[in-house]
Amino acid sequence: HILISERLEEVIFRALRFPNAQDLTVSFIGQSVHYDFTSPHFRLHDVVDRLFDTNDDDDGASLRPLQFPRVARLLINIYASDPENETRYGEKYFSSGGTSLCLPLHLFPSLKGLRIHSNIPPNFDTDSFGEHEQPALQRIELNIPRYTSRPAHPGIPIKRQFSPTLPWRWLRALADALIAQGVWDDFQEFTLIE
Repeated sequence: HILISERLEEVIFRALRFPNAQDLTVSFIGQSVHYDFTSPHFRLHDVVDRLFDTNDDDDGASLRPLQFPRVARLLINIYASDPENETRYGEKYFSSGGTSLCLPLHLFPSLKGLRIHSNIPPNFDTDSFGEHEQPALQRIELNIPRYTSRPAHPGIPIKRQFSPTLPWRWLRALADALIAQGVWDDFQEFTLIE
C-alpha cells in the first residue's frame, strides 16, 4: 500500500482537468465515526474539498479552467461501513445516523442529471447556493434510507443525537437558486427511492 498525505492528494486531484468527460461517478467509501454522537456519522466535507477544486478564494481562481466543464451526468455513491456495529445492530444501524457533505454543483456547469445513492441519510450543505450559479438541472434521483430519529443503541443514553437536515431543505434551497437564476423551467423529474 502506498500512503499519500491528504495535502498531496489534494494537489494531485485539483491539478486534474477532464474537459471532455460527460459522465462522472464519485464513490465515497469509508468507515463511519461516532465523535460524540450515539449514532454513526460519515463526514465527507474534507474529502470533497480535496477532490474538487472548490477553492475560489485565491487570486487565480477565475483564471483556472474548470475541472469538469462538460459533465452532464453525475452519480455520487456514499457507502459508510462500521463492521462491529452493523453486526451488532443490523441493517437499521445506519438509518439513525447521517453523512454530511457539500455538493459543489457549480463546478459542473453542464450538469443535467444528478443521482445520489447512499446507505446513510445525507445532510447536504446549502451554503454555496447563494455564492455560485447552479447548473440548470433537469433530473435528480435520491436513493437514500429513511432517517430514523431513535438512537442506534437502545438503552444507551443519548449524548448527542445526529439529526441530519432532511434532503427536502437542500432541494428547496436548490429549487430557490434555480428559480432565481431563471432556469427552473428546465427541471423535469425528481425521483426519491427510500
